[in-house]
Amino acid sequence: MTIAKLQLKQEIDHLDEQYLELIYKVLRQFPHQSNTPISVVNKPTLLNVLATLEDIEDEFPDIDTNLLPLEDIRL
Repeated sequence: MTIAKLQLKQEIDHLDEQYLELIYKVLRQFPHQSNTPISVVNKPTLLNVLATLEDIEDEFPDIDTNLLPLEDIRL
């Protein structure tokens, strides 16, 4: 089954919209004080987290040795 990139992007965007709408509805259920600004927590980016990790010294097996060449694969 082949999905066009544009169609896949549209599906993801649609899911994002549904997710945001759900989060909004959930947040509205919590009691809150009026005139209290909502602050955004600055979370580290994935790149920053990965930069803090130590290098992996383990040797990984070559998992590609028994795979078919890409031109022989039909989806």
